[in-house]
Amino acid sequence: MKSLINKSNTVLALLLTAIMLFTGLTGCVVTEKPAAAATNPIMAEETIITSIYEQASPAIVEIVVTSKSTVFSGYSTSGQGSGFLIDNEGHILTNYHVVDSTTRVEVIFNNGNSATATILGTDEASDLAVIKVDAAAVAGITPLTLTDSSYLKPGQIAIALGSPYGLVNSISVGVISGLNRQVEGSSLPGMIQTDANIQPGNSGGPLLNSSGLVVGINTAFEGQGTGIGYAIPSSVALRVLPELKAGKTIERPWLGFSVLELTESLAKEIGITYHQGVYIVEIVTDSPAAKAKLVASGSYANGMPKKGGDIITAIDGQAVKRFIDLQNYLVTRKVGDTVTLNILRENINLGVSLTLVARPKSTTSTPQIPSIPWPWGQRD
Repeated sequence: MKSLINKSNTVLALLLTAIMLFTGLTGCVVTEKPAAAATNPIMAEETIITSIYEQASPAIVEIVVTSKSTVFSGYSTSGQGSGFLIDNEGHILTNYHVVDSTTRVEVIFNNGNSATATILGTDEASDLAVIKVDAAAVAGITPLTLTDSSYLKPGQIAIALGSPYGLVNSISVGVISGLNRQVEGSSLPGMIQTDANIQPGNSGGPLLNSSGLVVGINTAFEGQGTGIGYAIPSSVALRVLPELKAGKTIERPWLGFSVLELTESLAKEIGITYHQGVYIVEIVTDSPAAKAKLVASGSYANGMPKKGGDIITAIDGQAVKRFIDLQNYLVTRKVGDTVTLNILRENINLGVSLTLVARPKSTTSTPQIPSIPWPWGQRD
């Protein structure tokens, strides 16, 4: 019996030694829980993002619209975009181009419920619109909050929510890649650039910060596969929301000319003295610029501007160094306001006053995420 016990003890000792060697321990085996999220930066960030998604996603809606066909007369086609609830009364913010020229707007909620929406106010120039569903349809859903986007800095977290290609409740995460961008074909300055993935169907969805607040409205991307997306700053939306919710169509002020940013090389090529400012190349007939008798240079057949155009150096005392400076100031003005331009004409400083009128619809252009057919392929 004693021999058996000794043998058992020997076997047990060998097993314990093997375990210690295998685990690299010199004492007893210790079991330990994984590091808490609070001490793991990656896990902490994941926790923040998943929490934001869980809180925000019920307020994100898919918007399915029916509109007149632009290809087949008498037919109807459908498109799809995104939007988000901004109050408990049923107001939903989206892109203008999502609901433009539609005959019916249907909103589909995160829980699968749907409701017919009415288009209230629109702002074509900033590509924003407010639609409304019955308040009962949003009972129990916490709306999203828009914050002032002027504090944004490149490198901050950006979270895009929406329904790209009809894939509802999708989330993509990136950073604020740039600010104050001018998108080709857009009349709206100051766009937010982000590398958060924005695709067709994300139109009108929110761009959130790390606190879950709306800092932008997703509206365009540079091109398939580039990873460059654009959002309308929330500060722009905050300025126009009262009018949109009141059912107004917002008119944007317009001067009626096309300009080029004047650089030293361009001035030399044209044969004029270089000054910081923008160079008037064309003026629209009967526009405020035409009535104020501003002078445009015109262009040669190859598109190169001629000599003799006015150079705008300031507006209402605010320096104009680039075209975006002019645009940023004009978005703070209203139709009917009078502004004073400081111009250089043949090296003579002049002050010219213009009364702003509403931008003609045909001259308004906004960047858009291409609409996508619903169901897929129907438009073809």
